[in-house]
Amino acid sequence: LAHLVSPANITVLQGFMVFFDLALIALLGRFATARTVMLYAWSPLVLKEFAFTAHPDVVGAFLLFGAFAARKHGQMGIACLLAGFACCTKIIALLALPFLLFRQPVRYWAVLFGTIAALYLPFVVQGPTDLQVLGIFASTWEFNALIFAAAKHITTDAIARILCLVLFLLWYGYYVVTYHRSSNKGEIPRMDWVFGIFFVLSPVVNPWYLVWILPFAVLRPSCWAWTATIAVSLSYITGLHLGDAELRAYQIAKPAWLAEYVLIGLALAVDIWYRRRNRLQKV
Repeated sequence: LAHLVSPANITVLQGFMVFFDLALIALLGRFATARTVMLYAWSPLVLKEFAFTAHPDVVGAFLLFGAFAARKHGQMGIACLLAGFACCTKIIALLALPFLLFRQPVRYWAVLFGTIAALYLPFVVQGPTDLQVLGIFASTWEFNALIFAAAKHITTDAIARILCLVLFLLWYGYYVVTYHRSSNKGEIPRMDWVFGIFFVLSPVVNPWYLVWILPFAVLRPSCWAWTATIAVSLSYITGLHLGDAELRAYQIAKPAWLAEYVLIGLALAVDIWYRRRNRLQKV
């Protein structure tokens, strides 16, 4: 749409990103208090990555949250349509499908995967798609990793990727089963946990990826999520931006990388302490 309005015009593209950002803020206002919605609205990460850098993840985040909102209101057809659009915005939205489609009639599966097929088919017909690039990205790229970086140091790159994937799938499978067995399975799942753990184990954590966490973190505010949105900006301290010949272009300076994850770790410790204190007070 931005291309049709004005080809290669970054201002028009930024305008579209701002539109989806405002739409997500309005949608969040239906589910959370103004105070917690403001955490998202004034997040430096959101303002920088979408209003200025024009990354499209905010589109996917809006569509995915909209899908869960529609399901919560009993509109499964719309939910599946929006989820299909979200998956075509970025493949990470596939992680939400087991929560949306479990025990749903076949017609809803058809709506979702039919939407994906309809959107992607024109690109398949034209020739090579971005799946080839995605394969290279998934098998070789590394940036701002935590557990993967540690595993790679102990083993090899290939083994570390498999190990991190297996660890995530084990936790993910456990959470999906637990969610559907719980009494609150009609509620929006903890996608902030799902995406957060995925990123902790991922070989690549670009700053703008974290927007997938934020709408769900608005519903259940936590120190770690909002600290991460600020701390992740330290990953921009790379050889490319520093002009340091000793660092590769996309290699993060070690003090910046360490500070990023120490800050997030401390925030997570605060969340754990606060949660444990509340449990003891209830007892």
